[in-house]
Formats: sequence, C-alpha cells, structure tokens
Amino acid sequence: MNFGMGLFLTVIVLSSIEILLSAQDIPFCLMRPPCETIQIPDQGFTWLDSNLYADPCAVVDDSMWMRQPADSFDLMVATDGPHGSGRYWTVTIGIAETKKKTPHRGICLETTTIGWRTLRNFNNVPLPWVGDRDEDGLAEIIIWDSFPLHEEASMAEFGLIAWIYEIELAGVFCIDWQLSRELAAENAAAYHKPVDGINEWIQKLRNDAARNLEMFASEKCTVRGHGN
Repeated sequence: MNFGMGLFLTVIVLSSIEILLSAQDIPFCLMRPPCETIQIPDQGFTWLDSNLYADPCAVVDDSMWMRQPADSFDLMVATDGPHGSGRYWTVTIGIAETKKKTPHRGICLETTTIGWRTLRNFNNVPLPWVGDRDEDGLAEIIIWDSFPLHEEASMAEFGLIAWIYEIELAGVFCIDWQLSRELAAENAAAYHKPVDGINEWIQKLRNDAARNLEMFASEKCTVRGHGN
C-alpha cells in the first residue's frame, strides 16, 4: 500500500470514528410520538392500537367534525376532551369524499394534554388538531401529546408537544419531523412568554419544557426508537 492510499484510509477511519462519537454524544429526547404512521382502514372505524381496545370507536356527532381538504378527499378530525385529571382526549380521524357530509372510514386514538398544566396558553387560541402547516393546500393531522420533564415526573411535571402527520398515500399519514420540529419551536416560544400568578417551581417547569422542546426542534437530541 502506498503512502497516499494509507493516508486516505486513515482519514476515512478517523472521520467514521468522529461521526460515531458525535452520535453517541447526542442525548435522547424526553418526548416520543405515539407512532410514525397512521393507516386509515379500508372501511369502518378502528382504534389506532386495536390491541388495547376491544370496543369500536364511538360514534361522532356530525357537529363535532373539523374538515379540511387533503388531496382527493377531505380530512376530518373530531376531538372529545379533555377529561379527568390526566386531561385525556379521544381523537377520531376520518376521510370523506368531498361531497359527503361525514367520513366513511377512519381511526380513533387516545392522547393526553396533561402538559397544558405547565403551558397554560398557546398563542391565545385553542389547540389546533388539523391544519395546513406547510401551506401546500393539503391538511395535516396534529396530535397533541405530553412528555415527562424528568424520569419520575408527577402529573404536574409534564410538557406539551404536538406531532404532525402529513399525507403520503390515500389513507396513509406519516409523521413529518420537520413540521413537528417547527411547531415544537413555536411551543417553546409559548413557554417563554410570561404568565401571571405562577410560583418559582412552575416557572422552572416551564423553562425545562421550553429547553427540551428547543433541543428537539434544533435536533440536539434524538427521539428514542425512531429513525428521525
């Protein structure tokens, strides 16, 4: 082996080691999405995790549907919540032909916005569950979720995050990491806004939530179990 080739291989090996060490230095994010893909069934309504729920999805009143265009169909989302001390929601996602009043197939899932206890305000508007975040004319699903601010967090020690799912195929929605990070940055900004009447402990929780959202938004942490 000549000197040039040996030097070239040495550089390659050192670069690979540097990349590996850099990856090992990136901590895991505290937040994790419920799934990477939402698959709408061919007919009827089923739970996203059918292994946990034996009963079918509840019937949604027509007045509860939020509707936006998504490709050759309309995306429809209905929310029921929050309920209980855990601020639990049932979210039903359906797709409908543009001329149909109600969706003919869809899925339902449960989530929690217990992190609202630390956030308290998001741009002075209700939490959005559907919207066209990238302004491409196609609506995305927005799933709000909560994440613990440390390993043994109490119910008061959670932050709030949203995961955005964009249409990939008819009836298939995949998580959009970039849009999710952009919304996380907005959420972090909301945590930084002053709130009247809170104590130092709540302020510390808000700071912790903002810092972790910013880490996720800027890719300074990696989501455990997901190849983002």
